[in-house]
Amino acid sequence: MSEKDILLNYLLSSEESLLCKAVLGAGISAGSSPLYQNGKWSKVNNEALSHPIFQYWLSQLPGKKILSALHGSFDSCFENACGKCLQFGFTIQDNEFKSELDPYLQWFFTLPPTFSEISYSYDFYRNLLAFHLLRAGYEHQSIIETVQFRLRQVYDFVKQDRYDIYISSEDFPAMPKNFQNKPFVDPALFQNGMSVFPNIHDMIAFRYYNQKMATTKEKEWINRIVQYIANSRYQSIQEGYGVMFAPPRSYYSIGWSVHFNGHNKLFGYALCHVFPAFQSSVMGKEMFRLFESFQLPDHTYEAPSVYLQEKTGYLVSGSHMGMGLNRRKKNWRQLESSFWLMLS
Repeated sequence: MSEKDILLNYLLSSEESLLCKAVLGAGISAGSSPLYQNGKWSKVNNEALSHPIFQYWLSQLPGKKILSALHGSFDSCFENACGKCLQFGFTIQDNEFKSELDPYLQWFFTLPPTFSEISYSYDFYRNLLAFHLLRAGYEHQSIIETVQFRLRQVYDFVKQDRYDIYISSEDFPAMPKNFQNKPFVDPALFQNGMSVFPNIHDMIAFRYYNQKMATTKEKEWINRIVQYIANSRYQSIQEGYGVMFAPPRSYYSIGWSVHFNGHNKLFGYALCHVFPAFQSSVMGKEMFRLFESFQLPDHTYEAPSVYLQEKTGYLVSGSHMGMGLNRRKKNWRQLESSFWLMLS
């Protein structure tokens, strides 16, 4: 019996079996999901859809169709609400989820394909929307092209093996005091307001694209990007990157670097462990040994709760690792750890 079969049997025999049946196909990976077979998505169990945790996250989706509502740490921000539904295995085959996402799809079609005066970070917001729509199952050409453009943009940067991304800000307008202790990222590394180096949202989208539709060459590009972020020189870059310049005189914090140093370590491992470049890296081997140390005699896992946080914050920072189980019960860490380490 395979490890996955062991886990499936364990989850299905648990007291939380209804919820577990629904989340078996969830997580970052779609390729190995019981909800994704023979190139087609199946629906989340209708009975499971009535579970309060599903209904809660669905209720957070109907946000305003404005760029600033896409990104943020609140549950009602699109990246968290939609990301959490995707984590639970929802796709557009689930009518309730689709009915909430269709307005976002129609909005996406109205957005210009690149830089807009609406926001200096316009391309970041548009990418964020496209990435989630693709992972939900929308395969419209404009969405796919958005992912493909971003993949080429990031690959063209990482193939240079450039890790020194900072310069002096002395030739630019005065920087606000609250930014002056942070490194200043070279403005040449931005195209139409979008950084050319990778961010965590890119990696989640590339993981899905790699499994679902990437060509052989694109898979090589993605693996090369993973090699770049797993390199110790990248990991020594300031977490969150630093400060960016937005002409004519504005400065912003960047964030969303691909660092897995704290409570988001399990999220990062589940995201990257499938890539050969990560598996062969020093960081990947160290994380493998760490999480294998949490394996139990029955081949399931029980990681410390620090890696399984469920709180207000960014999903991509590891703040929403919970799968809706009753955490007052003794086995909750075993169930959730096993989900992330065996099914993601």
